[in-house]
Amino acid sequence: MFAIVAIQVLALSVVTFAQDSNIGTWKLNVAKSRFSPGPEPKSQTLTDQAWGGKNALRQDVNHVIVYDKE
Repeated sequence: MFAIVAIQVLALSVVTFAQDSNIGTWKLNVAKSRFSPGPEPKSQTLTDQAWGGKNALRQDVNHVIVYDKE
């Protein structure tokens, strides 16, 4: 019985002290996404970093700009 409790406590402590699951880089798959209204971006990348005890979020978006020539 003691071994089962010890394993559960150990497993809970590993999960508790694990790195934040939001930390990382995500790239938008434009082909699988829908945008309404307006044109879709050419690309989009979100980067979430741990910084000084807080999270820093950076977003890079590339849009296609169309100009009407008259």
